[in-house]
Amino acid sequence: MITTNKVNISTGSKKIIDLDVSTMPYDTVIDNIFALAKQKTPSYVCFANAHMAVEARLNPKLANSVNNATIVTSDGMSVVMAMKYLHKIKQDRTAGMDMIYDVMTGAEKNNLSVFLFGNSNETMDMFINKAKREHPNLKIAGAITPPFTEFTPEENQYFLDQINASKANMVFVSLGCPKQEKWMSENSSNINSVLLGFGGAFTLYSNKIKRAPMWMQQNCMEWLYRLIQEPRRLWKRYMLTNTLFVWYFFKQLLTSKRSK
Repeated sequence: MITTNKVNISTGSKKIIDLDVSTMPYDTVIDNIFALAKQKTPSYVCFANAHMAVEARLNPKLANSVNNATIVTSDGMSVVMAMKYLHKIKQDRTAGMDMIYDVMTGAEKNNLSVFLFGNSNETMDMFINKAKREHPNLKIAGAITPPFTEFTPEENQYFLDQINASKANMVFVSLGCPKQEKWMSENSSNINSVLLGFGGAFTLYSNKIKRAPMWMQQNCMEWLYRLIQEPRRLWKRYMLTNTLFVWYFFKQLLTSKRSK
């Protein structure tokens, strides 16, 4: 079992953003994921961004779900900047949108199988078709597109049975935040695989939406590019949660300075 060092985004005794982030380079995250996958260790990985941080601030149960993850990566530049200015930690951005490509490449190379869980039938078909073109030797052990409603105990047990029966090394989970983090936290111990909460990265890989240009990614503007593509679905998330994150960040910064 791997061990990872985590640092809470907040500093001091007053935690305004109560989210633990694993402090490790991008390549080390990849290596640890493959180690967990090869051992088929029950575990899960969360990709933390501003939206998740704010949701966790407002929902302590979600915060617990994320903080109990084996690995919590700095998915968004907002989290990277918070680690830099609150902790003076130079943290790599470890975005699910980048990692999904590298994980699939490594899985194909290392003969590791993946199970796809979540999203819609259309997106799932697009994902599988692209994966077969780009990674012809990748083993896709199975795929399930569950209902968007809450799962019944019977449905959930069926999903767990199917995933375990597939003997997949990794499970790509795309249920959206906070549903996927809650599901992974509650079910990880009963699944002999590492669960990766890829969320929107799943949709991006399918080519249903486009990735922002590199200059926008590097300047904390990727959210704007996504908002332009999906304004109806994302306006509330980005307009509200991004604003709240900035507010919480500066509040935490001022609180930390006063306590010194």
